[in-house]
Amino acid sequence: MNYFTQRRLLILAVVVLLLLNLATLGTFWFFRSGKSKTSSFQDRPHKVETFLIDKLAFDSLQSKELRRLMEEHRAGARRILKSMQASREMLFNPVFLTDSMEVDQITGKIATAQAALDKATYYHFKSIREICNPDQQQKFDAIVKDVIRRHHPGYRRLKKRHSSSGD
Repeated sequence: MNYFTQRRLLILAVVVLLLLNLATLGTFWFFRSGKSKTSSFQDRPHKVETFLIDKLAFDSLQSKELRRLMEEHRAGARRILKSMQASREMLFNPVFLTDSMEVDQITGKIATAQAALDKATYYHFKSIREICNPDQQQKFDAIVKDVIRRHHPGYRRLKKRHSSSGD
């Protein structure tokens, strides 16, 4: 082989090895990030329970009741969310819709389901509050207000505005 052929083969080998390394790293990154997202999402309800138990200093009976209430709420919310998802799939599937009346009916179902979810969440919070003693109720009220404030659509924008104005 001449010098130029050897050089081309060497460059080709380096490029192939580099691509294999990148593919291997990409595979590790993809599967690692998928597991961490899934596991953290699945662990979230337990983190909320643990947070409330710790923050409110629940005793063992209160902790047990909280876990029962949360499992009950999760099951009910899951049913409502499945109903909402089915309605949204119908809404955004143009094969099913023929007129605006159907659109109104489906969006009405979604709105009704959202109202049912909000109502269920309200009663869930109320049930948790009922297992608290008066001191815990004050702490719980503060936690709920903070969560509601943080989940408000404009929260980040307001927070940024207040932090930049020196407040």
